[in-house]
Amino acid sequence: MVSREDPVSGITRRQLVRRGIVGSLLFAAAGATAAFWWPTRRRRPRPGLRVLDEREAAILSAVADTVLAIEPGVPSADAVDVVGRVDALLARSPGDVQREFARLLHLFENGTTGLITATGWTSFTAAAPASREARLRAWQTSRISLFRTGFQAMKRLCGACYYSSPVSWAAIGYPGPPDLA
Repeated sequence: MVSREDPVSGITRRQLVRRGIVGSLLFAAAGATAAFWWPTRRRRPRPGLRVLDEREAAILSAVADTVLAIEPGVPSADAVDVVGRVDALLARSPGDVQREFARLLHLFENGTTGLITATGWTSFTAAAPASREARLRAWQTSRISLFRTGFQAMKRLCGACYYSSPVSWAAIGYPGPPDLA
């Protein structure tokens, strides 16, 4: 039998496959462990969500609180109901978009993702505020395009839903749209 050893690395194809399988199993075990030890901290969502479930709403609420960095005295993301407004937008989107956004939230929440980005291995909702900011920053500047795109999607959705609400206009000095009548 001929060994197909790579002359540069010195490992065979079989050894490479074994290492890949072992590495995948280790990542899966780390993800399951992180999800077990640091489950999503749930908040009671407002009634009437059509697309997001309770866990996804809690993740998005934590993302909105962190990414918007709202100052004291200004309506919070919860007061503006950013989660409900994002849910309403998603309800008008195709099913594929709804499922992909839910997967994005679950990926972002998982502790393994924090391990990959070197920002801790707790879930996002269970992490301290500094760790949350670090994870968002890591996704924003990541070499992995999925993370950068996911960060932009979450940031832009939260920002658009927050600043388009009349509840936030007075706090940012926007008088509202002009009366054209």
